[in-house]
Amino acid sequence: DTVLLERILDRGEQSAEEARRAEEGGLGAPPAAVRADDNVRTAISRLRTYHRHHGPTMQWLREMKVPVVELDCSGSKEDVWGHLSAVGRLMRPAVRVPRGALEAGAQLQQQQQRQQQVQE
Repeated sequence: DTVLLERILDRGEQSAEEARRAEEGGLGAPPAAVRADDNVRTAISRLRTYHRHHGPTMQWLREMKVPVVELDCSGSKEDVWGHLSAVGRLMRPAVRVPRGALEAGAQLQQQQQRQQQVQE
């Protein structure tokens, strides 16, 4: 959680700095350059959403026999991307979506939405 929060906040600081530099240079920042959602409140909300949905999602993936690879994402961004790319290259030819998995996923998503509405 700490690594994720640090990276989100760092990205927000970087995009804000780039926008300031562009503004000072008279270039104007492109709208996509500044991430208004990279702040503490949004980062914590993202973490809560992750923790709420991670367990049921992983359980569903196992039930559907979808291969799951766990990555240690605490390394540098470049290292993590390298590991993720390697896993993707290795798994691409072997992975097939099981029959009925997409329908089951849609049903799970609807259940989660109904549960969330009841909680609100």
